Amino acid sequence: MTQCVDASAVVPWLIPHPHSVASEAFWLDAVKSGVRVIAPHLLFSETTSALRRYVSAGVIKEDFALAAVADMLVLPIFPIHTARLYSDALELAARLKQSKAYDALYLALARSETARLVTGDAALHQHALRLGVDSLLLEPPA
Repeated sequence: MTQCVDASAVVPWLIPHPHSVASEAFWLDAVKSGVRVIAPHLLFSETTSALRRYVSAGVIKEDFALAAVADMLVLPIFPIHTARLYSDALELAARLKQSKAYDALYLALARSETARLVTGDAALHQHALRLGVDSLLLEPPA
């Protein structure tokens, strides 16, 4: 099954994070099984921005963030970019009463590719389920 990842599924693989255990399990399984992993191009900007926030907050050093970006760029993620994706995201954001369409891009892509959404974002996970999109919520260990 194709998996659609958002930044909250990637960042914990790159840096120490409460979701790192779940993210590591997902990525190791994805690589081992050769599953197709997709994301909208937005993923790379969001992940880079999250890394910058962690540097600004003093959680990680700049050189660690730079290494994490390099690691991100070699993950087996296939970026998808179609005109329909953006119009679908606008429609989904309106349907979900969201003022921004960032999360809706992931939902639109997962829906159009019949992919499972993989996220650490509980609200996004709930939106996916409400739309009938298969979703895996990465959670910290109990």
